[in-house]
Amino acid sequence: MKKGLILVTLLVGIFTLCYSQSNDTWTVSNAATWIEAVNGIRSGGNNKDYTITITGNVSVPPPPSSENTFGSITNITITIDGSGSLSPSSTGVLLTMGTEQTIIAKKIFHPASRK
Repeated sequence: MKKGLILVTLLVGIFTLCYSQSNDTWTVSNAATWIEAVNGIRSGGNNKDYTITITGNVSVPPPPSSENTFGSITNITITIDGSGSLSPSSTGVLLTMGTEQTIIAKKIFHPASRK
């Protein structure tokens, strides 16, 4: 009985290591959580798919001057979805994309365009 329990525990531990939760998904409800998501993607690495779920009306600060919003990582796809909206916090751009960076925006609107 103990050998079987040890084996099951070991297998569950290995399974957990192989399928640990990904940090490639963020829920954004304000400017602070937007910045967390952007920084997470910037440091998350190349060749990945990321998801940002917008749950509030978020006023996005401009990207750092002369930099792409998500840095220099390549071959990434960022899906932005949710029930909220994104708008720039000041006159200017909302996002600046780099080479081999793709944005898929679903159901995200500027608050003034909602009726």
